[in-house]
Amino acid sequence: MAPGFIGTDTLRGILPPATLEKLKQQIPWVGSASRPRWAGVVAFLASEAASYLNGVVLDITGGRLEFFL
Repeated sequence: MAPGFIGTDTLRGILPPATLEKLKQQIPWVGSASRPRWAGVVAFLASEAASYLNGVVLDITGGRLEFFL
């Protein structure tokens, strides 16, 4: 798994509000830093349904576009 920015208290404590706002604008799917909700992805990866996957990186970013702030 390659998670994107997750809207935690730690992230909010590290980044200034203006930077957080710019970051949120880069995430088209939800328009904000995600909440930690990877349980479904982890459950899938641990299931038989994922048994045919190998060497795959799941990009969990809400479609975040990578560009400099």
